[in-house]
Amino acid sequence: MKKALSILICTLILMTTICVVASAENASGNTYNFETKDAHYTVTFEGNNLSAEQQQRIAENLVFGKDDSAQTYGLGCILFGHDYLYDTARVTTHKVYSSAPRCVDDVYEIKTCEDCDFHEETWLYSEDIFCCD
Repeated sequence: MKKALSILICTLILMTTICVVASAENASGNTYNFETKDAHYTVTFEGNNLSAEQQQRIAENLVFGKDDSAQTYGLGCILFGHDYLYDTARVTTHKVYSSAPRCVDDVYEIKTCEDCDFHEETWLYSEDIFCCD
């Protein structure tokens, strides 16, 4: 019974993940696009301090919520502290409103460690923008 229940739960989680899938195949440079059933998001990084893998992971965290499971600390970080890199990211949510300005732009400061997977996103401000017809 426990085995059948765990298979059912895994299947439900898989189906949920498929329904809310991040389509970042449109990623170009520092820009990542995501589609959900409810909205379209564009995440743009302003600097070049982060690797493409870090940008992808942080973009997914900003759009879909924080994923603390990926944060690991190296021995050097535990003993001597983190070696931080800073960047700025813009998350544009498209077609939020029915009339102009239709889109919302949220700006975040991104703080990541060079030596481990630690990252932190701090919301700075939000503004309505004209980008979609």
